[in-house]
Amino acid sequence: VFAENKEGDYTPSTLEALETALASAKTVEADTNATDEDIRKAYDELSAAVTALKLKANKATLIPAVDAAREMLDSGKYDPETLKELSALIDPAELLVEDEEADQDEVNKMAKDMTIAMSKVRLAAKVAEVKAEVEQLDLSGYTVASVKALTNAIAKAEAALESDDYSDEDEEVLTSSLTNALSGLVEIPVKPDPEPDPKPSKPSSSKGGS
Repeated sequence: VFAENKEGDYTPSTLEALETALASAKTVEADTNATDEDIRKAYDELSAAVTALKLKANKATLIPAVDAAREMLDSGKYDPETLKELSALIDPAELLVEDEEADQDEVNKMAKDMTIAMSKVRLAAKVAEVKAEVEQLDLSGYTVASVKALTNAIAKAEAALESDDYSDEDEEVLTSSLTNALSGLVEIPVKPDPEPDPKPSKPSSSKGGS
């Protein structure tokens, strides 16, 4: 077992259980009066402890996610309302980083949840930015089709932010859609005022003499 991994690679509890079983086995080995049952029991306990050894969770993904989340929360750049989900995750995530007994599945899930929460914060900021720009526009001056494309892009992004099926891949797609829809607004051509008809010239009248 230790040929492939160092002692420090295992969770403290399973390593302690192994050390206890090993000490017990050595005691039985040194006992000249130990029975076959004692020896078999010590062997089984030692074998079970070796089998139960559990590697510490790999936190290579979680640690940078926690750092990025903390930076985002402290930046002051985002609407506090959009940070609530991320704020609720940061303390448990930091505890998980320090927990030497943490389960790998739990670590992986936390890293994923934090990545998604940060993605939602960024997308929400993009939606707010686009809506603020739209408020400065007179949409009546743009084609119905291009305005509809923009409102649909906003609605789709807002729906995604509320969806339980949101994934961090959605951010890039929806952000691109918002950007393209805003830049794709098409102005309705302004028709020039028609030129006034030229005034007809008065017919010339000639006076006849007799």
